[in-house]
Amino acid sequence: PPLPLPSRPIRFGKVRHNLETGTAVIDVWVPARGDLALTAPKIGWRVLKGITPPPYHGGSFRWRLQIWPGKTRFGAKVRRQLKEKGRAPLTLQVSYAETGQRATTAIKRIALLRK
Repeated sequence: PPLPLPSRPIRFGKVRHNLETGTAVIDVWVPARGDLALTAPKIGWRVLKGITPPPYHGGSFRWRLQIWPGKTRFGAKVRRQLKEKGRAPLTLQVSYAETGQRATTAIKRIALLRK
């Protein structure tokens, strides 16, 4: 039989923007330890490790996901929007795989901002 889905869904928290660099950091709450990844769009990203394990509050772990335009073709479009308009809207697709569970995804609309 297929693996079960994680015990609770992915939740998104606060988004912090760096207006100088056009990057953002978003809090992502997951039910347990596992693997977190940005699956779309094709931009630069990394999970900020900080303390391990991440903080556990209200039954969830908080990871911080940093995003930036990156060096892809889509990233070039994002950089152009940031330069021309100071804003680049994105629809993030985040995948999370809890140990021993099937991966699940969640969608979050944000915008990268720059002065």
